[in-house]
Amino acid sequence: MKYLVPAGLLAVAALVMVPFAQAENQPAPPRFDLVSPLSAYLGFGYHTDQEDALYEAEESARQEMIADCMAKAGFDFWPKSDEEDLRNVKFLESLESDEQRRYNLAFSGRESTSSGRTAEEMRKVDLDGSGLLEYDERDRLGCLGAAAGALPGVFHVRSVLAAEYEKMDDSIDASAEVADARANWMTCMGDFGYSQKTPAAVSEAVSEGLAAGKISEADLETYEPCNQLVREGYAAGRADAERKFFAEHEETIKKLAVPASAK
Repeated sequence: MKYLVPAGLLAVAALVMVPFAQAENQPAPPRFDLVSPLSAYLGFGYHTDQEDALYEAEESARQEMIADCMAKAGFDFWPKSDEEDLRNVKFLESLESDEQRRYNLAFSGRESTSSGRTAEEMRKVDLDGSGLLEYDERDRLGCLGAAAGALPGVFHVRSVLAAEYEKMDDSIDASAEVADARANWMTCMGDFGYSQKTPAAVSEAVSEGLAAGKISEADLETYEPCNQLVREGYAAGRADAERKFFAEHEETIKKLAVPASAK
């Protein structure tokens, strides 16, 4: 769970309509009104190199914490170097049932590796009434919970505000900026002779033209000014939505998010 892509975008030809499907991942033009306050923090996808590096370091540290904690409980635990490392699984399977139960209690505070709770029950709650959402206290048990609590991580703020962020993210596709971008794209493509009534129909015409050899790669390059209109529209819609999101959750973000390092 690192980066989100808005749902409900048109399924269209990739070469032409990449801006509709991935506009929020494209570099934003250097305009002040497109600067998001979230870009000052890690965990929101604006500094992927820093985020990935910090996440890997944090996860390694958490694994070491878990190993130390499990050793104190009397169990072997191998910090995982990758998803193919099955030593912990094999070790657990080698134990008798009573020892498996004790292992699981030490590891996660549960008698089995499954939480036995629904996704809704696993959602975060406001534990202390402060308005700052924390993980359910039942998920802070065992060595796993202790490590997560001691080092929540670079994406902790996104987890805490997951529902709110997803709602904000979904709203971008329906924003006035994106609606204008679609209309501007249609007008721009109309200048190239596309008279279809919808973006999907224009994209289909381009795809058919490519398949039939009637449109070349060079032709696609000439459509770039149209695509740039879409990128700017999505960038404007995202910046506006994220400014509102930041204003609503500024206290939580400033408390939990890691500031981005200056480049």
